[in-house]
Amino acid sequence: MDVEGPVTAVAVRTPEEVPGRRARCRAACWPTLTCRHGRGRALLAVLAPAAQAAHVARLLHGLYGMAAGIGGPRDDPGEAWQSWREALLALRVAEHVGRHAPVADWSALGVYRLLARLTPRDLADLAAESAALTPRIAASVEAYLDHAGQVQETAAALGVHRQTLYYRLGKAGHLTGLDLADGEDRLLLHLSLKAAALLPSHP
Repeated sequence: MDVEGPVTAVAVRTPEEVPGRRARCRAACWPTLTCRHGRGRALLAVLAPAAQAAHVARLLHGLYGMAAGIGGPRDDPGEAWQSWREALLALRVAEHVGRHAPVADWSALGVYRLLARLTPRDLADLAAESAALTPRIAASVEAYLDHAGQVQETAAALGVHRQTLYYRLGKAGHLTGLDLADGEDRLLLHLSLKAAALLPSHP
């Protein structure tokens, strides 16, 4: 192991290999590994000093033009596999959630740290709670919940009149059967909308 702790893993899904790209990582003395994860493109794993992880992730994004995920730091390089697992999950979020693209840091993912651990089937089950919503209504409801139910702030962020927002929220309740005045229903719908973003079929 060429890197002493604390270390952090960085993951990027690579397109067709272009000569010189991996060589630049090796020249920087970062241990690298290319592997296959499922049926997608090859994954490049880089183990970097924790203080340089964000820089390495941006470099990889620049080299490959692909999203990158950063795991949590580990003091013991022998535990780097845990950081690699987190980097893979962070990469999954970076590839699907615009606000965390193109480089997602595990430590900053909030609720996605939980959702990214779910299986595709579990995500689909959760996302089904909001599947009846049209894209416009779904976006409006998610913005409303992201703004902690503040109608004025949400309407301003969406660029719509408050009455338009009220209409969309009412429509959402009708379509899903969930009551946005109920805390548990709000939580379920919020998680459902977040989970939907991680589905492979999500636009």
